[in-house]
Amino acid sequence: MKTLLPVLASLFLAFPARAELPTLSADVGAVATVVPARQLDLVATQDHLAALHVGAGVSVGVTRGFLDVDLAYASTGTDAAAHGTVSASLWLRGVELGARYRYVVKPWLNPYLRLAGGWEWGTLTLLNQAQLTQTVGNPQGTALAGVQFPIALEKKAERAVQLVLEAGVGYTFRPGYHFDAMGPKPPATKPEDPLARGTIDVGTMPLSGLAYRLTLSLRY
Repeated sequence: MKTLLPVLASLFLAFPARAELPTLSADVGAVATVVPARQLDLVATQDHLAALHVGAGVSVGVTRGFLDVDLAYASTGTDAAAHGTVSASLWLRGVELGARYRYVVKPWLNPYLRLAGGWEWGTLTLLNQAQLTQTVGNPQGTALAGVQFPIALEKKAERAVQLVLEAGVGYTFRPGYHFDAMGPKPPATKPEDPLARGTIDVGTMPLSGLAYRLTLSLRY
């Protein structure tokens, strides 16, 4: 037993040095979609839907580059006055899983191709004398081409912490969000009145369009 303990301790201490840990990253930034559909005018005064994006990922070495896999969350909101009297707002949020092939031209220059897909929830709210709202779930997919600019923050040969600037452009596809059951929220205290819970169909809102991405990440 006295001999076994030093051997196990030596193996434990040697493990981190021998085992190659995967490259990990965390990022934050803006991802946006330029939506040309006129239906967006109900809730926005411009065509850009810019979302806050946060994510985390892992990288593995492949032929002449790296494969980055990440999981991310994004959220955006916009509002406008419809017909000058009705306040209309849209809240869009979702999660996505992405894969990026990153080619190393120079240590500081990494062009890439990225494919991602996920699920989003869109909440449309119309507020006048009454509040009508509905939340609809939808899949989404994005294809991007871009470039990363890694900056080493440590003077080390291996596993240096890097600050990574990233810019990409591409396209995001979303099936149209069909808000076909806009209705008031259930009352908090009074019994629900069936006549007060009638719903209306306000149509479909297409949200596909040109996509661009600007993020800042730490990679180790």
